[in-house]
Amino acid sequence: MALRLIEVFVPRASQGAIEAALEDHPTLAHWRVELDEDMVRLTYLFGGEAIGSGVEALQERVDDIAGARVIMMPVEATIPRPDEELAEAEEAADRKPPHQAEEERKRAEGAEAATKQARVTTPELYQDVLTMSELTNSYVGLVVLSTIVAAFGLLNDSIIAIIGAMVIAPLIGPNVGLAMATTLADDRLAAKSAVTTMVGLAAALAASTLMGYWLPVDPTVSTLAGQTVINVLDIGLALAAGAAAVLSLTVGVSTALVGVMVAVALLPPAVAAGMFVGAGFVDLAWRSGLLVFSNVICINLAGVLTFVVQGVRPTQHWEAEKARFATAIAVSLWAILLGVLVYIIWFGVGIDFSSPAIP
Repeated sequence: MALRLIEVFVPRASQGAIEAALEDHPTLAHWRVELDEDMVRLTYLFGGEAIGSGVEALQERVDDIAGARVIMMPVEATIPRPDEELAEAEEAADRKPPHQAEEERKRAEGAEAATKQARVTTPELYQDVLTMSELTNSYVGLVVLSTIVAAFGLLNDSIIAIIGAMVIAPLIGPNVGLAMATTLADDRLAAKSAVTTMVGLAAALAASTLMGYWLPVDPTVSTLAGQTVINVLDIGLALAAGAAAVLSLTVGVSTALVGVMVAVALLPPAVAAGMFVGAGFVDLAWRSGLLVFSNVICINLAGVLTFVVQGVRPTQHWEAEKARFATAIAVSLWAILLGVLVYIIWFGVGIDFSSPAIP
């Protein structure tokens, strides 16, 4: 069960507004501390599904209060455990008069509802994704290093080396960032994620092109030849990778392994495309490039749809309409692009993309 300790620093005059906002959102416990004559600290322990609804209620109210701030902290465990507290509350209710017992049972039911599994709140998600989408020297360095490892793995037909490259490739962050920016209609996050994605792919292409120019590239090697194939399995993999990346974030699961799924859809074909360009196999390079492009579309399409299904939306009501419109436009554009690519791949140019293109 997910737990969050939420501290609300608020002027004393606005304390009632915060308490009223959380009246219908069950908490496992709450405390109040007077900081000085003007400020109080209200602390709430939320669990499960009540985390999201409670944070949204606070967000709506706090934005209108000058000087207020909400701080959220994950909780590893509490003593006594929530289930023990629920059992004690039910036992105490059984020993009280009927009308009091009914009130105690209602409170226990509300607390039980609060302990159900929940997704990570939108503010927490946003902060995580914003951090993962940062364009830093470390990000570019990891992309280049993973490209070098992947290139040697492709040239030597080494699956182990290719898997190792995908483990260290930091490509999940900016792609999830693009999907979340679309869902929230956040121009700042969209620009940051798009730049980071493009720089990462450009770094991978540049490094692999140099390696293809200086190293012998044999396009008949199975791992390299496989990057010139585009079929329904590749489309399905990229769609699953995008959905899994977003789902892992929204439920608070580590994205390390899911990041490998995103990398497997993007890194090997991008590295293969660069090496083909460097070695002069332009006809093979554009096939690998087409695979990269189709996978970017699928990852973002699946990511946006998963965010929508998970209920991620702006915390402000006046941003909701803009976000719905942006999401509809983005999903439509991604779907149209995917449809065009599918048509080109299977019907449009008279080339069999389902088998390796070996010179």
